[in-house]
Amino acid sequence: MRVIAIVGSPRENSNSGILAEAVLSAAAEEGAQTQAFYVKDMKMRGCQGCFACNKEGRCVQEDDMTPLYGEIENADAVIFASPVYMFAMTGQMKLVLDRMFAFIGPDFHSRLPKGKRLGLVFTQASPNENDYADYFASVGDILHRLGFEKPEAIVIGTG
Repeated sequence: MRVIAIVGSPRENSNSGILAEAVLSAAAEEGAQTQAFYVKDMKMRGCQGCFACNKEGRCVQEDDMTPLYGEIENADAVIFASPVYMFAMTGQMKLVLDRMFAFIGPDFHSRLPKGKRLGLVFTQASPNENDYADYFASVGDILHRLGFEKPEAIVIGTG
C-alpha cells in the first residue's frame, strides 16, 4: 500500500504537518510506503482554466504539480492536511485542489480509479470543532467526485 500526504500549511513545523506525519507514521507501521509533500516547498502556478487537460488528458503546465499528479494516481490513499485560514483551507492547498481539475475528463467524470482512500486533516484556531463542518464536508464531496472514498474529516481545534 502507498499512502501520501499533501500538506498545505505555509509554516515550518505546522500543526497540520505534524498530524499528517503522525498519520503517515501509523501507516508505515502497518507496512505502507509513505511520503509527504509540502506545498510550501513546491513551485506551481494556479489553474489557468484553459481546459487543455480535457483535450490532452493532462495539465500542460510543467511545474512541481506535474510529478504530484503521478504520486496521486499511484497512491492507494491520499491525506490532505491544511490549517483553516479565513474559514477555508489555505490558498496553497486550494491551488493543488484546483489543479486536480486535470483529473476530470471531457465528460466531467474522473480519470482516477474509484475507491482511492482519502483522509482530511484540518487544524483550526476555533475551539468549536463544528464551526467549519459544512466546508469540510464540501471538500470531501469535491474529492469524492474525483473518485476518492467519502472521508471523515479529522479536525483539531484549540478547545
